[in-house]
Amino acid sequence: MPDFYYLKRAIDYQFKSGHMWRGVLQVISVYLLVSLVPEPARSQDPNQQQNNVLYINSYALGYSWTDSLVKGVTGAFAGREDVQLYIEFLDAKRFGQKQFERFYHLYQEKYRDIRFDLVITSDNDALDFLLQYGDSLVPDIPRIFCGINNPEAYDFSRTDFYGILEAVDLRTEINLIIKLMPEIKKLYFITDNSTTSLLNLNYIKKIESEYASRIKFEYIHNLPPDSLLKAVAHFEKGNAIALVNYYTDNRGRPLDPEVIYKEIARRSAVPIITDSEFLLGNGLAGGIINNGAKYGHEVANLALKFIDDPEYEPSMQITQQKGTFYFDYKVLQQFGIDDSNLPVGSVVINKPERRLIQYLKNVMALLGIIGLLLLVIFILYFNVQRRKKAEALVTQKLEEIQEKNNRLLQAHQQVNEMNAELEKLNNHLSRTNEALSEARQQAVESDKLKSAFLANMSHEIRTPLNAIIGFASLMHDPVLSEEEREEYFNIITANSNQLLRVIDDILDLSKIEAGQLKVFVEAFSVNDLMVQLVESYTESNANRLVDIRLAPFVNDNHLTIKSDPVRFRQIFNNLLSNAIKFTREGFIEVGYHFDSPGEITFYVKDTGTGIAWQEQKNIFTRFWKGELHGEKFFSGVGLGLAICKKLSETLGGRIWLDSEPGVGTTFYIAFQDYLVKKKDLSRTSSPEALDITGALTGRTIAIAEDEVSNLVLLKRMLKPLKAGLICFSTGAEIVDYFRSNPNHQVDLILMDIKMPDMDGIE
Repeated sequence: MPDFYYLKRAIDYQFKSGHMWRGVLQVISVYLLVSLVPEPARSQDPNQQQNNVLYINSYALGYSWTDSLVKGVTGAFAGREDVQLYIEFLDAKRFGQKQFERFYHLYQEKYRDIRFDLVITSDNDALDFLLQYGDSLVPDIPRIFCGINNPEAYDFSRTDFYGILEAVDLRTEINLIIKLMPEIKKLYFITDNSTTSLLNLNYIKKIESEYASRIKFEYIHNLPPDSLLKAVAHFEKGNAIALVNYYTDNRGRPLDPEVIYKEIARRSAVPIITDSEFLLGNGLAGGIINNGAKYGHEVANLALKFIDDPEYEPSMQITQQKGTFYFDYKVLQQFGIDDSNLPVGSVVINKPERRLIQYLKNVMALLGIIGLLLLVIFILYFNVQRRKKAEALVTQKLEEIQEKNNRLLQAHQQVNEMNAELEKLNNHLSRTNEALSEARQQAVESDKLKSAFLANMSHEIRTPLNAIIGFASLMHDPVLSEEEREEYFNIITANSNQLLRVIDDILDLSKIEAGQLKVFVEAFSVNDLMVQLVESYTESNANRLVDIRLAPFVNDNHLTIKSDPVRFRQIFNNLLSNAIKFTREGFIEVGYHFDSPGEITFYVKDTGTGIAWQEQKNIFTRFWKGELHGEKFFSGVGLGLAICKKLSETLGGRIWLDSEPGVGTTFYIAFQDYLVKKKDLSRTSSPEALDITGALTGRTIAIAEDEVSNLVLLKRMLKPLKAGLICFSTGAEIVDYFRSNPNHQVDLILMDIKMPDMDGIE
């Protein structure tokens, strides 16, 4: 495919030089070339592999150099349907390399689902970015760079980096200036703090000693724009500017380089001989100009070689681009530079030609245009005739195709009917498979839950039962002292309470999940409840390295809320028990705070072992238990936090946690619309407790209980009342008794629910 971009640039130069007819002739030539050369047919292979290419540019769109590079790269990839190009810009002219880490995380997230086959960078900042983050971002793929002129600063040996160096060599530029201006005494170098400037500045200072006896270097570094423009206006005449790298002002604020460069060229008292492409025709005397589009085109072509041949190995890892000398005749004349000293092959713009030669060229161009127009007319006529013949042939073929198409439609209709039947059958099979898969998954989950339940219950029920049975048997030892007997009794009581808590947790969770848990909402004092909880756990806590405390302001507040105080206390009992279990030293704090109007958040905070992030998602799952692997096994069946979550949601709240391993854990519970209105306060008082002992002393009590041990326990508990006891072992016995004794003197019946032959309810 012809490089029309460079042809267009040649035409632009002709217009700038005043050669209008030559430009028109070239435009007509381009048109004919595009119109007459048939474009090769492209066929898209559906199995063709898609190649993803990432192009990272050091700067941003809007810079002539960047725009030209991007145009060259995209032009080279145009028409390659097997290549998907992604372009990113680091904008290092404005921000330097301080945003590199942020760009890395952005690209990592943005392209996490894309596998790149090759990466291209332009200029030093993008190359530095790739060297720093490439192994993580785009590993194990060819990496092609362009736009650097200091390869000695990098070590590319035994790597997958391949590149094209800039054509501009500052030593060559300096030698060119000395050749063009033999009397020159001083060279000016204008730089800022951008990466490109600092690299060039370091290179110039390294070679400065080579020219010490011939010419003096003067550095104009990081001046404010106003000061810089005043300075260039007073440069000593007869000297020259050899470098202009000025993208940010002395405070690091970005500038429009095209605007500031043109203003420098307009005010400068000396010629500018450098590589600034966008200054050509706008005040630049000349130099070795880097053509960004050509540069981008070359690096993209190198990339295509790797894409087309995965085994491609270039003969050289780094190659040098050849630059072109460009000069502006008007600027050379302005500063008295003799154009006879220009390098061979230099392109000179704005150079006037003799009037007669110009006239003859115009006439020849006009004749050429007329001839080309006649050629176009002939070609168009030929094309019209050819199209008429083609249309007749196409009409005949279309009729044949239509007839075949009708037959295909009939066959297609029959196939569709068969497909419809198959689709119905397939849908039915799919639904059946989905149902079977869901049932299998539920069975697997049920089996897992059953295994977890049985494993936990086996340990959590047998452990206290073993203690109860073991120490109960020891209680029969007649040689036990009173202290030992009391110690054993306390152990039996503690394990009985632990066993009761396990059973209560299972029953509570069953009621919640069955929707049978009843909530009794009333107004109660949160502060009193929290004080009671903290005092209770402080007394029972054997670990004196842990301080159980209230938040400082809780004792000073008198907050009354509407909720179920029993379930509210149950939530905090579970949270405090967990906190004590997993906290070896430090503190456990209970408190609350107001987040927004109408919402209160309670919390239990500890300095315990903490919970790993990957385990936090399971913390409210039934039968899940947190363990410190290899250190300690903690008791419990894994229902406490599951019950807390269910109870919080039942009471209209929500629960969550914040935890860090080794630091601690905080559980939060938030409620809305919790405050008690003043008119409800009159109903918050609790009724007087009934004096059962006084009411039943000396009375007659009937007991219906089929378990002998429970009957013995009841008799022992009722003995202080000196009441008359009548005992029955079945429901039928007590019914028969009352039927046969209508004038009974029984004052109270203690009725078991589950008994043989007739239960208590019946």
